[in-house]
Amino acid sequence: MAGGSVALVIAGLWFCWACQPRWLARLLARRVHAVVFAADTARREVALTFDDGPHRVLTPALVDALDRHAVTATFFLMGTRVRDAPDLVEQLVRKGHEVANHMWDEHPSALLTLQRFQADLCATALELLRAGAVPALLRPASGWIRPGMLRMSHREGYRVVLGSVAPRDLALRSPDRELRFVVRRIQPGAIIVLHEGDDSRAPVVALTDRLLHALTERGYRAVTVSQLLRPAGPQPLGRAQPRRGGGRSSTRAGRPSDEASAMPCPPRPSGYGPPDDVTGPSPRPPRDRRHGT
Repeated sequence: MAGGSVALVIAGLWFCWACQPRWLARLLARRVHAVVFAADTARREVALTFDDGPHRVLTPALVDALDRHAVTATFFLMGTRVRDAPDLVEQLVRKGHEVANHMWDEHPSALLTLQRFQADLCATALELLRAGAVPALLRPASGWIRPGMLRMSHREGYRVVLGSVAPRDLALRSPDRELRFVVRRIQPGAIIVLHEGDDSRAPVVALTDRLLHALTERGYRAVTVSQLLRPAGPQPLGRAQPRRGGGRSSTRAGRPSDEASAMPCPPRPSGYGPPDDVTGPSPRPPRDRRHGT
């Protein structure tokens, strides 16, 4: 019986990923509120999101593509890459794009200990704040998250966002097929998940440009996730906003201070970073050392 149940769960998950039916996105938007899959709206708006940046080549190219269509998007950024390219985060904020937390690195969030999850979450928030962005949204690495992690994310003031439409092949080796797959599943309130952050994902730039053309032809407007979820209109992005759950952010000369890290994350000594293993905290290299991920 247990083996049969596991097989059914695996089959169901495969179906959701392989087919991404529109009715499932609508159901999740209306019934599931702890995690955002899509917005329950009749407006012809969708949110375009990009995971795993910033990347020295792909992120600026994506910004140029978005500029050509006069739209903004949400970038879920990884702490290690933010640490190595804070200027790209500043560019995103300056251009009006939304910057969000995508954890420290590519380790699947659901496989971390709760202690490691909190360390990764808070250290990424620190790097984003140092770069001038105040994250209010979180997308766990690899998308999965356990209940305790979800509760912790909410206590830290985050809204956890997954998505409703995504190419099945992150490397986009058949971009025409993946574009058709995504466009057929577009509906009001959809949250589209695309990936950058690696040279192998270079086709995402051309796909984004073609996708935006397709959206315009169908009468859709691309917006950020927060704009999609706020019927009363968007708030300015990249500025310190009161955090839910008692959190707060402070600024100095227009930039968040190092101490303004997604409170109430526990205070951490200078040089602290996510641990190198899942057993507990350990120091990271100084800020001026650069390590690839």
